[in-house]
Amino acid sequence: MIPYMKKNSIFIIYIPLLLFCFLNCRNSASKKVSLSHIEFIKKGKKLIKEIYDSAGKIEMRQFFNKDTIPDGAMIEYYSNGTVATWLWYAAKHKNPYCGIFYNEQAVFDTLKGKPFLGIENNKNNKPLVKLINPPQITVKLLYKDFYMGKVVNDIMYDPLPTDTISWVPLDEYGHKQDHVYKIYFYIVDTIKTSLLYQDSLEINEK
Repeated sequence: MIPYMKKNSIFIIYIPLLLFCFLNCRNSASKKVSLSHIEFIKKGKKLIKEIYDSAGKIEMRQFFNKDTIPDGAMIEYYSNGTVATWLWYAAKHKNPYCGIFYNEQAVFDTLKGKPFLGIENNKNNKPLVKLINPPQITVKLLYKDFYMGKVVNDIMYDPLPTDTISWVPLDEYGHKQDHVYKIYFYIVDTIKTSLLYQDSLEINEK
């Protein structure tokens, strides 16, 4: 009887060990399924980092400068492929300059920061306004020329989109004494065609 009892005891001990091994193997398999892979793409002076899940769906895309510092858009996606967040990084700033947030139906939800990125001069020495260009929304710009408190000229511009940035050349601008020049930003939902945000800025002569 004693040898019989020992065989059963050994069998009883093996059962939990086998169960543990089975569960552990299943957990390892599930972890492997969730692995993602990273790709790098060179585009002009920019380096683009893309992260994909195991099914090949994109999870994140981010732009870097030649020194591999975040410089440009960083886009995160929901599991259904729609944009979740669109953040803009400037190389001189550690944190995002501005951000657009969407719900899972790709509809605008929130804006943080400002759409205005800066003003440069073009080859004709005219102001060239740099704006964000996120998906599913469009940025419009209204230029106004004031003299003695009255509007003497106003123009609504549709920005020229180039990848993640929009440019607006203010060809009508010409600085005159006692004139005040302002630009107004309007963010419009391209799906609902509704106004989402507005702001203004005065142009100062350098």
